[in-house]
Amino acid sequence: MKKSSTRRVRRSDPAPLVKAARALFVQYGVRRTSMEDVARHANVAKGTVYLAFDSKDALFRAVCEDLCDELLARSEEAVGSARTGAERIRARLVAKYAWLQGYVNASPHAEELLASKDSVAGDVLKAMDVRFAKLLAKDLELAAKEARVTLPIDGLEASELARVLMRIARSCGLPDEGRALPTEALAKSRLEALLPVVLRGLRLVD
Repeated sequence: MKKSSTRRVRRSDPAPLVKAARALFVQYGVRRTSMEDVARHANVAKGTVYLAFDSKDALFRAVCEDLCDELLARSEEAVGSARTGAERIRARLVAKYAWLQGYVNASPHAEELLASKDSVAGDVLKAMDVRFAKLLAKDLELAAKEARVTLPIDGLEASELARVLMRIARSCGLPDEGRALPTEALAKSRLEALLPVVLRGLRLVD
């Protein structure tokens, strides 16, 4: 008897399922993607998907966790070649926000993905933001030390400044009135134009 080509994914190794779901959610949206679609895309039996994830919401959360891990890894890789604290701030913010906004905005289902993120995996994204803010705060402390500026700046400690910069970076992914969501290139150009102005205002660069 000919063996089936459908391969098995160990319950302890859901990565192929997460990878498949991530591609399908971006291409077709969450609502239109079924667990059967994920199984077919990953070339596994439908039951394998349900063994790993008891619902599509659980699978979507896993996709968000995978995306968060990638964003943090991208930000760490980006600051590897930075020579100063200010360069680390710019590199870290661009690596996270320009790429993420471009990635999501490129999907024809961007609005649905963003809504699902908030309703199903809001706590996952918040946890990632906490981790990212701590890394950014360390970059700010380094930049302040190099610029011989004493923290807090205008009453804001490094952790609070990190949150302000994150909100500014996030705004670069918003559309202009009546226009489409910005691409990664546009979000990046906005960030790279805005951040030097903000950092000069904080007296962290000349």
